[in-house]
Amino acid sequence: MPDFNKRKKISFSLIRPFLPLVLVLSLMFVSIQTLVLPKITDIKQLFKSNKDQEEKLSKLTEKLTLLENIDQTDLVQHSELLLQALPESKQPMLVMGVLKQLSADSGIEIAEMSVKPGGITATSSAEKEETKKEGSQDKAQSLLFSLSTLGTYDQISEFINKLDKTLPLLRMEKLSLKRGLESGSFTVSTEIQAYFLALPKTLGKIEAPLQIASKEEKEIYDRLQQFSSPVGEESLFPTIESGRENPFL
Repeated sequence: MPDFNKRKKISFSLIRPFLPLVLVLSLMFVSIQTLVLPKITDIKQLFKSNKDQEEKLSKLTEKLTLLENIDQTDLVQHSELLLQALPESKQPMLVMGVLKQLSADSGIEIAEMSVKPGGITATSSAEKEETKKEGSQDKAQSLLFSLSTLGTYDQISEFINKLDKTLPLLRMEKLSLKRGLESGSFTVSTEIQAYFLALPKTLGKIEAPLQIASKEEKEIYDRLQQFSSPVGEESLFPTIESGRENPFL
């Protein structure tokens, strides 16, 4: 027993000089765990955030360069032509005016013209629900017109050819031809689709890359330049003379 106590005293005496060092190391370990490591984590996150910001800045710089190189006049002309081809909303009066003018230019007579019931109104809840299911908010919608005309075969052929080159975009879905009462005349019943495409509700993320028109899209635009509208808005909504002169004109 005395030997054991003696050995214990000797062991403690050997360890005692190292106690301050052990204490310091213990404090350093605790400090690292509680202070240093969280700081290192924060610094890593800052580095990552800075890297992300640098990437966004690089994308924005590239996007800005592309935007600065775009000819504003061409952009306006492109936009106007595309909106003529695909109006942003249903415009039944515009389509009716186009069909009337095409008929007059071709020399045929319109016996009857109508639009699908309910088609003139804004998009119905059923159409909205279908759009959500299909995820096709960026797809063109259509408006169906029924048209009955009377004319010769050449006049009707001219009308169809003009229809294929007119703005807004129209497509003949059905056509039935019957001989008229007069010699050489025909009665034609057709269904015509008119299209429209709503503008996007958002412009997307600012750092998203700029979408450049593909070769195919440029070819489509070049084809659209050969199309034209036979009427203007002033033809659909003529000015009514009030009898009083406008002093500001």
